[in-house]
Amino acid sequence: MMDEIREEEGISLLDIFQKVKQHILFIIISIVTCVGITGVYSVALQKPEYTATSSVIMNASEIGGTSGLNYSLSIIDTYEEFVQSRTVCARAEEIAKVNPKTPYSISLSNNGTLIVYISVTSYDPNVSIALANAFIEAGTDVINMDPEGSMKSLKLASPSVLDKADNASSSRHLVRNVAIGAMVGIVIACAYVFVRMLIDNTFTKEEEIEKELGLPVLAVTPYINFNELDEKGNLIKKRK
Repeated sequence: MMDEIREEEGISLLDIFQKVKQHILFIIISIVTCVGITGVYSVALQKPEYTATSSVIMNASEIGGTSGLNYSLSIIDTYEEFVQSRTVCARAEEIAKVNPKTPYSISLSNNGTLIVYISVTSYDPNVSIALANAFIEAGTDVINMDPEGSMKSLKLASPSVLDKADNASSSRHLVRNVAIGAMVGIVIACAYVFVRMLIDNTFTKEEEIEKELGLPVLAVTPYINFNELDEKGNLIKKRK
């Protein structure tokens, strides 16, 4: 019983391989087409994104000792969430003189150190640079405007400017988009081959005729490659 199941699975996999082989040209065309479309979109149609980065350093000396360093590392997480708050964002937009409706994104990272990197991404390099620098000042302004001084007690006022953003790098995500296009092409090609297999009701093997119709196979027409025949219809012998 197990041998029969394995044999059926082997035949099924062989059928799939044969179908893929038969439609290999379509598969290649599908992949190349999708890659070409995403490539053209990335280069000609997609707006490039510009990222500018500024950085600040948290002052651990105000707390002192190893415990102070660990405390500052925990404060960094608070500072990162604080900078991305709506209050600080609104103040940064005001300082940079940027329209609040201007699309942009902000991300912060520290790589496990006391240095916090503030990165702003938008479709305008000047906006990215202005906001990356404005967020440093905006954080300090919001802290100083705290009437109860609770944020100062948490040492959120201690960050010092390390580097200001002076340029913005551009990215069109060409490699990512092309990879997505290739995957879409493969999915379309595989779906096409699978559907063709489902709707194909022709017999391809002698065993299928005997099994489905219950009739014995009396003769089989062999496959002939006409490119291997001469003008008189004789098989051309290949030299070894």
